Amino acid sequence: MNTNLALKKLQGIKPKGVKYSENSLQKLIDLSEEVIANFSDDNRTTDFLGFEHTNNLRTEVFEFTKNNLDKVSESDLKKFIFSRLDSGLNNSENIVLGMYSGCLLDIADPESFVIDCGFRRFDYLFSWAKNVNNLIVKNINSLGFCEHIGEQGKVDFIYASNIYGNAAFSSAGANKGDIGLICLDNVIGTINFMGASKSGNIDLVVAANSRAPFSYRSDVYTQHKENADESLAGTILDPELRDLPFLKNVESTGSVTDYVLFKNNNFDFSVFSDQLIYQSKDEPVSNLINDLRIPEFIYFIKSIKSLDEFDTIKECNKLTKLYNQVKGVLY
Repeated sequence: MNTNLALKKLQGIKPKGVKYSENSLQKLIDLSEEVIANFSDDNRTTDFLGFEHTNNLRTEVFEFTKNNLDKVSESDLKKFIFSRLDSGLNNSENIVLGMYSGCLLDIADPESFVIDCGFRRFDYLFSWAKNVNNLIVKNINSLGFCEHIGEQGKVDFIYASNIYGNAAFSSAGANKGDIGLICLDNVIGTINFMGASKSGNIDLVVAANSRAPFSYRSDVYTQHKENADESLAGTILDPELRDLPFLKNVESTGSVTDYVLFKNNNFDFSVFSDQLIYQSKDEPVSNLINDLRIPEFIYFIKSIKSLDEFDTIKECNKLTKLYNQVKGVLY
């Protein structure tokens, strides 16, 4: 994982590279309209056509975008996102626009990308981005935020705070994808992480102040390690439901909890929320929480939400450094 985020840029050192014309932002906007017109057929964007179909559509969108656009600056990418907030599109158009934003992130390939969306709406933002170094997003209203991110690709680090909307991170890291660390603060929604890491990998998810349940594949059982080996196994469960053997979607109760999700072959479950993180009397659980230094992760995560961009990157550096120190515990 890359632990050095782009502090130099924030310290006034101009990045090397091509200078973009004043028309480069307009080109991104115009191309987005072409992508929407060409690919947002309702029959092609339904959520139930499966991975192969979705991946084919993503490939077509990416190739079309890449053929018409070989460079994207971080500045233009950020301005483009601002220009398309609250766009008022229908769901099919939003799916394709979100896919396009993921393609732009792939093409830009920044060492780190930081954006505060000001609590405005952009559905499917950065969905289907395959290869991401460090992504930091604050204050976004988004259905399907980061869906399929890292699918068949690699993502090092994601931090997201104040995320409002359902189905965040669905299929993230799936189908031979590989994601290192995801840190979240104040996620509100349902069916988040549905299908995440199926036939792929996510090392560790640490979330603070969550009002959202996590949902996974319906065939995952807490008692079967072979299933946990294939996919992050679990969902947010209320204490009285925690012992249920079969994990299904559980609606949010509105309560706020911190939680941890991870892959570890020594445990029959992989979701810890407040009761297990802070109050468990089970020695193996307590030892693992301590070995993973989960309270430190949560402390840093909770400190970031209100920081400016410079200090946000500094604190995210601490999270990635901590992850690199403890990730050996996961294997």
